[in-house]
Amino acid sequence: MNIKEFLRSWNPWHLRKRIRALEQSLERLTECRDSLVAECNRHNVKEIERLEKEVERLQGKTSDMLCQFQRLGQIISSLHKNFSRDKRETNNETK
Repeated sequence: MNIKEFLRSWNPWHLRKRIRALEQSLERLTECRDSLVAECNRHNVKEIERLEKEVERLQGKTSDMLCQFQRLGQIISSLHKNFSRDKRETNNETK
């Protein structure tokens, strides 16, 4: 860099021009950042909604399974009572 270029680079007009260019670049970067943040937020909202629906679906399945297990427990209990009764009756008959 020669003296003329150095002095011109420190010229107030050139400095203001550089500052304006930097400010515009900063504005564009800020707009890009804001756009990316908004897109991420939209994506996150969609993902949260999808997960909430999945949780509701799984809660429904869990509730159904719980009812089935309770019914199965009742059936096993009934079978156990019947088996115990039959066993007692068989023991009484053999005596």
